[in-house]
Amino acid sequence: MKKKEIRQVDEHAMVVQSNEIVEANYRLTAAEQKVILNLIAQLDTTREDFEVGRISARSLSDACGFTPKNGYQQLQAVVKKLMNRSIVLQRRDGSGWYASHWVQTCDYRKVEDGDGDCSYIEFEMDRRLCPHFLQLRERFLSSELRNLVQFTHIYSTRFYMIFRNRVKIGHMRYTFDELRKLLELSKGYKKSIDIKNKIIKVAIAEINEKSDIHVDFSYYKQGGRTHVGVDFEFYLKQQEQPKPISKRPTKRGKLSDEQQEMYDRLTNPDRWAITDDVARKLIKNYPLNMLDANLDYAYRYRRGKHSLGGWLMSCIEKDAAGQAKARKAEREAAEKRRHAKATEAADLKAGGIGAKKGAAKKAVEAKYAEDAKQESQSDGKLPDFIAALVKHYKTPEEVPALVAKVLKEYGMTFEDVLAEKTKA
Repeated sequence: MKKKEIRQVDEHAMVVQSNEIVEANYRLTAAEQKVILNLIAQLDTTREDFEVGRISARSLSDACGFTPKNGYQQLQAVVKKLMNRSIVLQRRDGSGWYASHWVQTCDYRKVEDGDGDCSYIEFEMDRRLCPHFLQLRERFLSSELRNLVQFTHIYSTRFYMIFRNRVKIGHMRYTFDELRKLLELSKGYKKSIDIKNKIIKVAIAEINEKSDIHVDFSYYKQGGRTHVGVDFEFYLKQQEQPKPISKRPTKRGKLSDEQQEMYDRLTNPDRWAITDDVARKLIKNYPLNMLDANLDYAYRYRRGKHSLGGWLMSCIEKDAAGQAKARKAEREAAEKRRHAKATEAADLKAGGIGAKKGAAKKAVEAKYAEDAKQESQSDGKLPDFIAALVKHYKTPEEVPALVAKVLKEYGMTFEDVLAEKTKA
């Protein structure tokens, strides 16, 4: 006999169940719901009958959020209680109802080997539920496991599945008596105020906070002064990671190692979730280093973005990373030019030529002109510095008075200096 595989929990696995299961009458604790949903996610929906399944106890305990210290004990306690839990379903032809247990058999097997604890849960769903989980073609709800087990309130998952199943309709009305029957509420919920505050208010708040559905609700009366039920209005929020759709799928070709790595990054369901054909078109139309830069850029500035897939596409199409790099280069070039200009100005100021205009320029020029005047020139020639200083000006009128005075003392004019004449 072939040894059965001990499977691990896959949070991305799909939980497929009929509409009758979604809206059936039953009561499970939050922990029991998480366990049963994980078991359903393990089913092979293509089969005609249930088979015995095995799932790692550690993996199941972690997925249900049981404490690391007592996880196995909690799991065993929940599994034992599941054996006694029942569900009441309405017959599809409207001829009545029937009841069934969730689980037909369930064993806890403690196994240890050299690699550590390999304990597992072995289970088989009740065969009366086969039509509600296997080979479904219509009237069913398919949800990702992680979306169903994320809630902590006991009734959040129930309401979420009902709303998700009827999201195209967008409206549901229940009387409080119908909710008591649907959720199999205990006697502690005889008063409608308890249903309002302990169930509806808390569950809807958690759904709005954590799920892809937004729900509004209001209570209604029926010919009296007291509320008799609740109206729910709900709709899908904007998706966190919508997948860009391409109308012209790209022909599937073999990717190189570098392209395959880029493909895996683009189609990562936990980050960008770009579709297969869009990812291939991006790889075909853009250089890999450009895609790499924009992936890093989009992830760095992802905060506050409602659609990470759409945000990434926008970055790639605009080459946001390239633009940011160009802006940085321009800032660096401008700073370099500013620094060079400041350095040149300082050098020229120290040399007396090209100093900043205004009082500072005049002061520098006057200082060096006075120094030149005091110099003893044995050969009677105009000092080289004065000649260089005069050549800095375009017209005689721009030459400072002190410099012009020095020229006069040497018997030189502005034009003489430009013509490089010197007094012998």
